Amino acid sequence: MKLIRQLLGLDEVSGSKRFVDDSTIGMQKQKLRERNCLVVDRLRELGVREDQFLRLEFFFYTDRSEFGDAMAGALRAKGYEAEADRAAHDRKQYVISGWSVPIRMDRQSVNGWCDEMCDLGLNHDCFFDGWGTNPEQ
Repeated sequence: MKLIRQLLGLDEVSGSKRFVDDSTIGMQKQKLRERNCLVVDRLRELGVREDQFLRLEFFFYTDRSEFGDAMAGALRAKGYEAEADRAAHDRKQYVISGWSVPIRMDRQSVNGWCDEMCDLGLNHDCFFDGWGTNPEQ
C-alpha cells in the first residue's frame, strides 16, 4: 500500500495528493543551480564579493494553509523572517516569503543554501521557487 501511495504521489499519512515530490525538487535544484550561476555573476558585476554575506529574500508555495504556516515556523526557527499568506496570483495557493540570515555570496554557499531550502520545503510539502537579494545591504 505504501508503494502505491508513493507512485500516485499521495501523502503517506493523510492520503491526500502532495504539492511537491522528490522528482519535482530534483528538477528544481538543477534549475536553481543554473540560475544561481547567472545571479552570482551579476552580483559580481555589481561589486558583491565572494566573501561578502547578504540576506536573501525567498519564496515558497503550497496548497494548504497549515503547510504554509508550518513552513514559516520552520524558517523562523532558523532565525529567518518568514510569513505565510494566500498567493495573489492564485487564491488556491499560499506563499511563504521572507528574508534569510546572511548567506555567503559564493556559488557553493548559494547552491548549498538552495538545496537546503528545497529539502526543507519538501519536508513541509512546499515548493521552493527561488530567491532574490539587494546588493546594497
